Amino acid sequence: MEKNKITYLKEKNIKKTAEKNYENLLNSGYAQNPIAAKLLAFQKTKKEINSKDLLK
Repeated sequence: MEKNKITYLKEKNIKKTAEKNYENLLNSGYAQNPIAAKLLAFQKTKKEINSKDLLK
């Protein structure tokens, strides 16, 4: 069971990418509502990452 355990996620890199996408959406004025901007940033970040980004 210990062998198959995920040991490290590149959480900080993904978080930085999501925050960057969020800031870009807010600065461009594409989404006026901050909650909608966060959802759009999440969708964009989700499309950009793949399994290699998640695992060490």
